Amino acid sequence: MNVKVRREKIRELRAGKGWTQEKLAEKSGVHSRTIQRIENDEIASIQSLVALADALDVEPTILLHKESKIRTNDQQSTPNDYNLDQGELVATSTNEMQQVKEFAKEAERMENWLSYKWIGWPILFIGGFLIVAVLLMTQSNLNRVTIFNVFFPGITIGLLLMLAGKVFIHLSNRAAKEKEALEKFIKTR
Repeated sequence: MNVKVRREKIRELRAGKGWTQEKLAEKSGVHSRTIQRIENDEIASIQSLVALADALDVEPTILLHKESKIRTNDQQSTPNDYNLDQGELVATSTNEMQQVKEFAKEAERMENWLSYKWIGWPILFIGGFLIVAVLLMTQSNLNRVTIFNVFFPGITIGLLLMLAGKVFIHLSNRAAKEKEALEKFIKTR
């Protein structure tokens, strides 16, 4: 879910600390190209918004644009969509309902990814065990047939299993960070 941010405020706070975009990227954990895009387009994901606010030591709501446009799947809602005048987008029941649904959908997606951690660790250990087993099994008998029929396939499969386990663990850790950022954002609203 993307929100419209105040790029001038981000630039002002960044410049006030004497930071370049690269330094802000280092402090926030947000890629420098993402910061460039945010400062040019005024659109940021919730995770990026929270990370930038943390790095700049401000509340995320300070960085939100007054007429915050919520974008989901490239559809924008503007004040005119809710029959409002120009100016600040007032919280309406329809708008709040849409945001609650989006937050719930994001939270559910993150919960699903968090469950992958329990899949990743066993796969990682099975791959490591397979590599050790193949090494022990072939250590005394390394002829051409053993190398091509046991050693290479066993090591390859073990490494692939370890890689798959590591990917699941990484996705789970990333989802945990996103969930924490989403909860922090919801608390500030």
